[in-house]
Amino acid sequence: MSTSTRPTRRRRARRSRDQWRELLRRFEHSGQSGEDFCRVHGLTLSRFAHWRRRLAEPAAGCGAVTGSPLFVELAPQAGASAGSWDVELELGVGVILRLRRRC
Repeated sequence: MSTSTRPTRRRRARRSRDQWRELLRRFEHSGQSGEDFCRVHGLTLSRFAHWRRRLAEPAAGCGAVTGSPLFVELAPQAGASAGSWDVELELGVGVILRLRRRC
């Protein structure tokens, strides 16, 4: 195949984090669907979705600073012995951490 008859591949543009932020800001104000916005701007939908997830605000509890305290004091429940306690933490995706002390 000669060089004049080879199909040409478009090189993917490398964009910085700030460029993606600006693209996503324009998308939010465009009123277009993700597919339409990508088509107009020459973006792949998968790359667009990747950066949209990557630059999304962190979910509460995932490093986001909120007004709630980081530590909460737990008071003993009525009827529990002074040296016994149970702590249960739901970590997500069905994982539960249980800590128990029985005296």
